Amino acid sequence: MFNQELINAGMKQMDETDQAIERSKQVVHQTIEVGTQTATTLKGQTEQMGWIVNELDSIQFSIKKALKLVKEIGRQVATDKCIMLLLVLIVCGVIAIIVVKEENKNVKLNYEAFLLVRVEKSSESYGIKASKSKLRIQAQLQEAMQDHEELTKEIDVFKEKLEKQRTRQEEELPQMKVNWKLYKPL
Repeated sequence: MFNQELINAGMKQMDETDQAIERSKQVVHQTIEVGTQTATTLKGQTEQMGWIVNELDSIQFSIKKALKLVKEIGRQVATDKCIMLLLVLIVCGVIAIIVVKEENKNVKLNYEAFLLVRVEKSSESYGIKASKSKLRIQAQLQEAMQDHEELTKEIDVFKEKLEKQRTRQEEELPQMKVNWKLYKPL
């Protein structure tokens, strides 16, 4: 019986070994399947990474273009402000010239009125009529008043143009702010 037991024990050992080999084969097949799936997934992820890199390059290019556009818009706004400042300075200069001319005319008219009064007094004392001088001064005074009205109208026209320019820029400013926000770097 001792041999039979040894044979049975050997057979049992061989059956267990065969089962272990089968289990090992199954593990190998499962490992191969997992490896194949992993390789497929890895390939898909590699392609996806390539797409992501391409998309990032495209986004970076778009950001660079947007920055250039924002800089250009900033330059245009600065240029518009400079032009507006120059227009204001020109209008102020025109107004200053008009005021100086008016003052000179007023001084001249006052001086002529003073001379007229003196001439009248002196003509009264000498018995000379000064009606021609008086008429001439009145005509000059009337001409000065007409010049004053014309200059006032020109100032009003300049004011209207300046106000229209300011209103247009105020209307464009919100759109520029929106554009700035759209192209603002991330």
